[in-house]
Amino acid sequence: MIFAFIFDSGRLGSSFYGDVVFEAMLRGKEIMHNSSKMIVSLGDIIINQRVIDIEPYVIKDEYCSVNVCRNLEFKDYPFCWVIEDIDSEIARKLDIRLKEELDGYLGLTRIDFKSTDLRKQFWKKLIRDFSIENDTIISFNDPNVTDTFRYSESAVQLGYIVEYDKNAEYSLIEDCLSKQSTIVKKEQDLDVLSGKSDIDRDVMKLNFTLCRELQVAGALIWKSVTDIDKIKFSLSDLDNDNYTYLLEYPFMALYHASQGIERVQKIIVELIYKRDHIKQAEKAKVYELLMSHNHNALNTWIEEKVGIQFKNNNIKIISLLQKFYNEIRYVRFSDSNKFNSNAPEFELLLEFGDCKGQIGADFIVKNLFGKTLGVIAYTYYKLIYDLCGQINIYAYELDSFSAANFVFYLGDQAKNLYTELKHMQMSKKELLYWIMKNGKEYPKFAWAQADALEFDNEMIDEYMEELIFNPDDGQKLISDVNYLYDELCAANKFEWEHRNQLVDAVIGNPLAMIVDDDTFDD
Repeated sequence: MIFAFIFDSGRLGSSFYGDVVFEAMLRGKEIMHNSSKMIVSLGDIIINQRVIDIEPYVIKDEYCSVNVCRNLEFKDYPFCWVIEDIDSEIARKLDIRLKEELDGYLGLTRIDFKSTDLRKQFWKKLIRDFSIENDTIISFNDPNVTDTFRYSESAVQLGYIVEYDKNAEYSLIEDCLSKQSTIVKKEQDLDVLSGKSDIDRDVMKLNFTLCRELQVAGALIWKSVTDIDKIKFSLSDLDNDNYTYLLEYPFMALYHASQGIERVQKIIVELIYKRDHIKQAEKAKVYELLMSHNHNALNTWIEEKVGIQFKNNNIKIISLLQKFYNEIRYVRFSDSNKFNSNAPEFELLLEFGDCKGQIGADFIVKNLFGKTLGVIAYTYYKLIYDLCGQINIYAYELDSFSAANFVFYLGDQAKNLYTELKHMQMSKKELLYWIMKNGKEYPKFAWAQADALEFDNEMIDEYMEELIFNPDDGQKLISDVNYLYDELCAANKFEWEHRNQLVDAVIGNPLAMIVDDDTFDD
């Protein structure tokens, strides 16, 4: 087996901490009783940051004695000895003695030579320095070319014989038996492996990545609420199964919600994993959860770990999102459609609202959708905030301009996200109403000298509805503007371009300043 003995080089009481560790490792002579030759690699684990988190570098199993909770207490880089082919019993005896005798010793961890995680392959970058077999140490450097064995004097005082393999320093591993172990027999065995990323992440990297991920999740959840508001759950549509809405709206409402909630759940799973320093035995289960799209399983795991419990409607929407994502998302790509509707997304939302055929179904579905999502987002965000406090990070912080702020917040109770959307739409209406009533007071009114487009007066309300409710896809307005632009451009392209520049500067452009000679003189 391969084991690493890890030390805090800043707590070893000497600038020559390598000498301190060598003497401590060999003093008890446990190593002399190992059943076979051992290869020793040693050096610093170079971590390019101010705060050192040792947890991603160790394997938390029955052999691990590193107290990962102390990961913020390093005084300097971790220094370690990696020993290949050491008996597990010998490693444990050595670990127990070092814990008693050396304050700077942090503990023991097993090395998985098959690991593809870059941090857990740190041992491959260390210097393969010497071998130990019984009472004999064989140094891999040539004393006539480089130097004598650095720890030679200490080794002899401790009762060891020091010898040299003069050819080892310049030989490949495959050409030098002295440098070979049962695991490493050629240079290629020390190549860094690439593969899937591990879920053991450095605490500060975890902080920044989860912070960004939380904003993405919040924006997705908010988008789902704006999407469901575009659906018209009218009674005539339900009776005739002849829906007048665009299918993209119910699809995107469910898609964005399922993506957003799943991402928040996975953020919580990673935080709990870090807080609890979950052992290797449970790691595969956690990784499987993170790779799944199982909203129910993710929520159940979270509830078991932290003790929260959602009510029926909240569990109902979590199940609904999982059903959509795993059963309905690609339903139209299959000939064997097990759903009786051409729009199962629409039916799923009606099922959730339990209101098919009811008057007021439009409000019932949208209000319940926004309310339950609000409760889930609120509960999960408070949990994220608490977990971050326990880990001493701040992944809960959101950019002030992120749409996630509409979804996540710390308050006395959860928000109904649909109600929040209605408040936002009302704010937009108030702005338009101000322009209707006080347009001449608009600071840039004096420069609005170009004629307005000749819109049909009867279409203005429809245009404003699109502006407020469908800002991403105002088909009527865009179509009519394009038609009027074609006419203006055909009449006088130069005047049309000048007019466009003027309108762009005057409306909704706080950075634009139109200056004439009189204004400049003032």
